[in-house]
Amino acid sequence: MHGEFGTVGQWPTHRPVVQTWIAGHGADIQDICQAVLRRTAMDTAAGISAMVAHVLNSLVPTIHEKASHPESLPHLALSERLASLGVLPMFGFPTRVRLLYHEYPRVGQGGWPPERGVVDREIEIAISQFAPGAQTVKDDELHTAVGVVDFRPSGGSVAAAPDRKPIPINIDQYV
Repeated sequence: MHGEFGTVGQWPTHRPVVQTWIAGHGADIQDICQAVLRRTAMDTAAGISAMVAHVLNSLVPTIHEKASHPESLPHLALSERLASLGVLPMFGFPTRVRLLYHEYPRVGQGGWPPERGVVDREIEIAISQFAPGAQTVKDDELHTAVGVVDFRPSGGSVAAAPDRKPIPINIDQYV
């Protein structure tokens, strides 16, 4: 939902690469912080300096701390865990969006999550609109929620997350 930063379990592999990039791109980090803070209360030399210092000195240890405690949250995606724990901003990210798949997703059609074959809703609406037996109209077609699944990109294809197999639902019991 926040972009692909890999899974929580992949963080130890990615950490050295991130640390090396940060260590070698101080000027770029300065420019990025200045652009992000433009026209905010922190758009001062002190504010920009504080943000740069945070990225250079605290960001990687903070990510490592949050990724090292798998029992803290069930999120497998590193970006989702970091947003839920306040390391990444939630504003402007579709963190609370849930998808109803009306066709099997494919990788390579604009990245992940897929833009085709889905209906997206904020979680407050999705919880009722995507409930078992609920129907949703998209492009003059009626789609009925029939189960729960957690699709993930897997190499060049898509699979249900290994620990979260699709759960078909007997709609007759809800209708």
